[in-house]
Amino acid sequence: MVPLHAYVMEGTSTIEFEADGGMHTRTFSKGEAWVGAAEVWHNASNRPDQPAVVFVVFMGAEGLENTIIRR
Repeated sequence: MVPLHAYVMEGTSTIEFEADGGMHTRTFSKGEAWVGAAEVWHNASNRPDQPAVVFVVFMGAEGLENTIIRR
């Protein structure tokens, strides 16, 4: 899996991620950014009723998967 960079342009984005043996949640607002670390499961969502615009850049290389499906 490759890391990604995300910047919230409008609204909010809530990220759930696994770290230190547990699940954590953090909400980012307009003007804030976050980096999804490689090999760390995370899920981003838009929970409020208002739209969100998030600019996402995947850093990768040919032959590497961009996402991993959590089972």
